[in-house]
Amino acid sequence: MPKHIYYYTTASWKWRVYLRVLEKTIDSHPNIGELMKEFAADSNLKQHMKDIAAIVPKIIKSLNKVSSERKGNMLKIGIADEKAVLDSAITLFGDRFNAEVSIYSEDSDQRFDPKNRAAMAIPYQPAIYVE
Repeated sequence: MPKHIYYYTTASWKWRVYLRVLEKTIDSHPNIGELMKEFAADSNLKQHMKDIAAIVPKIIKSLNKVSSERKGNMLKIGIADEKAVLDSAITLFGDRFNAEVSIYSEDSDQRFDPKNRAAMAIPYQPAIYVE
């Protein structure tokens, strides 16, 4: 049984990337090269280009499994407050797994993350580390 479970919600810049890819997948299959050019042109994303190159194919793959209707709903919702959702379930998780549960944002300076799991978080898929 785990002693402690850590959840890591995604960094805010990943939401911008995710929503842009989501927009492109509603009507067609996105062109990764074109997306990368768009992201590179965004001064707020330029510093994350290496990470963006790694997550865009993962995002596309996961969105290919989602219905058009759900994609439309996700786009309407925009940025979901994953931390609030997880915070509301923290007691449930703690009781269910009989473990202490902590929730951090990927970009928090105070997160405990010995295995660098937070970097694996993408929107709608928080990263998890179990001790």
